[in-house]
Amino acid sequence: DGAAAADDAGDVDILDLEEDDEHSTTSALNISSFTDWQREVMNSGSAFIIGFSDSERVSGSEEQLVQMLGEVGSKLEPAYGVRMAHVDCALKSNKKVCNGIQLKTIPAFGFVTAAPEINPYSKKLHRPVSLYDGPPADLKSLERRFAKNYPGADTVEVLSSAKDLADKGDAA
Repeated sequence: DGAAAADDAGDVDILDLEEDDEHSTTSALNISSFTDWQREVMNSGSAFIIGFSDSERVSGSEEQLVQMLGEVGSKLEPAYGVRMAHVDCALKSNKKVCNGIQLKTIPAFGFVTAAPEINPYSKKLHRPVSLYDGPPADLKSLERRFAKNYPGADTVEVLSSAKDLADKGDAA
């Protein structure tokens, strides 16, 4: 079970995701409003695995999802520096988050791996959420899918000098 504690950086709760003594402890942000979502996930440069639950519709989904995030986080957080987050779609303050992602099932997992970009209409930072479409209980498949979505999987060429830019322009 997760114990909530107030985060010093804001009012976002941190859920301690503990397994047993054999596994490491990892923590997840407990997103409780669209403002939290924007500040903690969209404005961040960190990669995230986000668990979406609905504590009103699916009994026990929140506890099960938090436990699953702990299992995945203990493996992927050290390797990739990925952060875990949880969104309860039953909270009225999270409806804008959940509706914007267009969830098809609950519980669900999503990956946020791209760098933030400015939305030309809202002028706010935005990052796409890639929904995991496999079975939520298949954690090995979830881990593989995250690794495929991780930024290193599709690298972008970085031009390092004005000469590189000029050479690139001449080639086009």
